[in-house]
Amino acid sequence: MSDAPSSDGPPRDGAEPPGTGAAVAGAHAKDTPRQRLLRLGFLALLAGGLVLWTELRKPREMAVELDLASALPGELREVDLVVTRDGQLLSRQELHYEAGGAPQIVRSQLRARAGSADLEADLIYRARPASRARAHIELRAAVPARVTAEKIQ
Repeated sequence: MSDAPSSDGPPRDGAEPPGTGAAVAGAHAKDTPRQRLLRLGFLALLAGGLVLWTELRKPREMAVELDLASALPGELREVDLVVTRDGQLLSRQELHYEAGGAPQIVRSQLRARAGSADLEADLIYRARPASRARAHIELRAAVPARVTAEKIQ
């Protein structure tokens, strides 16, 4: 057996090898003000991006309007509106009307993210067969998605 120190362990004089422990901590202590400012700017940019991303994906109050002028709204007994996105239900509204019939514009409120969606409307008349129709709509927070009965029939 030889008396030579092995290279596997730490040196015997108490100093740590470079790249570990206090040597690494000392390297960060020597950051210049410019490096700190760049690091802080990067973190602020990252945080701002995350806040903007969550704000864009946040659900908002949306509206869908169904214009029944061409569908003889006075003869309607029921309107069933279903709004879906990628097969997932966003809103369903069943409206029942008395002898006066439905209004010319049926408005449905829903809470969802902006983007494309599908509208399915069932129009149930008093003396005629019911009709079912589908339309592709764009949901926006500022303006209601307006669909006319002509487009969906």
